[in-house]
Amino acid sequence: MFSNALVSYVVVFVQVPSLVRSVGSDVVLLMRQQTQFLWDTYFSSVEKIVTTTLEARMFKIFLVRYTAGLWWLTIYCGDLVM
Repeated sequence: MFSNALVSYVVVFVQVPSLVRSVGSDVVLLMRQQTQFLWDTYFSSVEKIVTTTLEARMFKIFLVRYTAGLWWLTIYCGDLVM
């Protein structure tokens, strides 16, 4: 069983270079632009990293509090909320 998984992994790993080469230059440019935007927006300084982390945590707290208050809607309305 382990050897089958290893062979499958090696086959996929060998295909990676051809998959990367098959990506068009326009897609690569778009990915580079998106990466640059993410870097500039969220990761280019310690202040931005801390701010991004705090915003993500605050969003998670809000989401948990908001959805915890909606439990009764899922009981009575079912698919209407979800």
